[in-house]
Amino acid sequence: MRTRIIHSLISTIDMRNFDNIDQNLVDIAKEYALKRTEIAREARNVIEGIIMRYAEKYDPDDLYIDNLKSECVNDIMYVIRQYANAAGYYLQDLDNGVDAYINETHDGLTYEQRMEEYVDRLFSDFAKLSVAFVFGTFGSKPRSQVMREQIVGAYNEGGVVRIAIDNGADIVIPKYGRGISKDAATQIMNSVENMINASWGYAQWDKAVRDGAKGFIYYRGSSYPCQICQEQVGYHRIDDEYFSAPPMHARCVCFVVYIY
Repeated sequence: MRTRIIHSLISTIDMRNFDNIDQNLVDIAKEYALKRTEIAREARNVIEGIIMRYAEKYDPDDLYIDNLKSECVNDIMYVIRQYANAAGYYLQDLDNGVDAYINETHDGLTYEQRMEEYVDRLFSDFAKLSVAFVFGTFGSKPRSQVMREQIVGAYNEGGVVRIAIDNGADIVIPKYGRGISKDAATQIMNSVENMINASWGYAQWDKAVRDGAKGFIYYRGSSYPCQICQEQVGYHRIDDEYFSAPPMHARCVCFVVYIY
């Protein structure tokens, strides 16, 4: 694979000079990657606060629960768009395609539609926690406080739902595919963190393409043994369909220097 890449290099690039590339460019690219992951983690924390707020608001007897779900989705999507578009301010490039990137359809769903599914699962978890509250031993704590404290990791060993089941509660623990958390709160936070990270990577890519980049050099951002990222290391043409700029996966800190 590496041989194929070398043969596909544009003729104006001298491979021998890659080791001597301006270190300042490398440092700037690395700083962007660190900022990208920092912003993504910050967004994750904000989303956690939103989830806790709706856990407190949840009332199993609420006849307008669908309205509350919609409000929750809107609040989450607002945070996503704000944090994703912050990349444009950081790059001093407000004419970017981040909004279009967020609104793209993947596997038949837009990101917002997928978030609606996650929030629906979240409210299902709220309902199970409400049942678990009856079977738990929480002293004088109000239900809303227990909901807020227990929504993350509720299905883990020793979690409130597991304890309630042991005490006789009729609760079914959800089963999902590989890489999907049992509790929706964790899944939502993971998804938002990944989306912000990816949006910042896309904003950098989009700007480079519009500025006329011919290719990019992929650098590892950590020593963690990741085969996915390791296979990307080196120079790639901007139009090489087999390779893309980071992030390659959740919490990826790899970075690129674009070549013009």
